[in-house]
Amino acid sequence: MGKPQGLNTVLSAALLLQLRGSRVRWVMLGSGVEVDALKAEAAKKNLNNVVFLPSVPMVEVGSYLYEADALLVHLRKDPLFEITIPSKTQAYMLAGKPLLMAVDGDAADLVRLSEGGIVAESDNPEALANAADKLASMLDQDLARLGSNSKSYYTNHLGLVQGVRQFGYVFCQLAQFE
Repeated sequence: MGKPQGLNTVLSAALLLQLRGSRVRWVMLGSGVEVDALKAEAAKKNLNNVVFLPSVPMVEVGSYLYEADALLVHLRKDPLFEITIPSKTQAYMLAGKPLLMAVDGDAADLVRLSEGGIVAESDNPEALANAADKLASMLDQDLARLGSNSKSYYTNHLGLVQGVRQFGYVFCQLAQFE
């Protein structure tokens, strides 16, 4: 949890949701330079819908992902991040869970294209809260469909086999220019 993630926005969204009486709970797993400040801010706002869990070994992260109803990717608003797809995006898609993508640009386009989640504007607590509430109000089968779409898109377009195939295509194209 570092500065690029802009997780203060998530805490602001959590406050909005708490005031609405929403059932949304945010679970933040891991460490980082911002963890202590985020915990202090959550305490200051008396947020009872945010839980901080300590880092776990990478081999255990998957079990936490599979327990979630949806998975959040948030980066602060920055032109550089509009052409970035955070690496956790692919891991989340492979987990087969709906994504709540709060990254503008290419990452948001990926979620729209995959039909694997909901997109919210980056650094916008109201938009993030509304998107989280929308996911929370969905039926289990609709959440499962989003997760399935996400996983299928990853497998069919972003997985290792597809990556190797794309590299092979590029190399063949380059070989033709010689």
